[in-house]
Amino acid sequence: MRAELEDIWSRVQAELALSVDEPTYRIWLAPLRVRSLDDRLLYVDAPPQACGWLRDRLGRLLNPCASEVLGPRAGVELLPDPRAAATGQDPADGGAP
Repeated sequence: MRAELEDIWSRVQAELALSVDEPTYRIWLAPLRVRSLDDRLLYVDAPPQACGWLRDRLGRLLNPCASEVLGPRAGVELLPDPRAAATGQDPADGGAP
């Protein structure tokens, strides 16, 4: 099931990469990690300090890209990455403080 989830997320990521310029994708969207899928809702981990910013600025892109892969009414819910909250570090930075 995890491999299927990663495949779905990889396809959503490809849609996201087509929707924004390369620096925006690399900095803000590439570090996102899929946590789970419930029906057509993808739960995605984001750096806690950027979660709100991502929702406000790039959130409008997430659901349409998920719908391209999962079909109508698909969506993405951004969640603070619990790994970062537990360590106080950003996993996207390889754990660097």
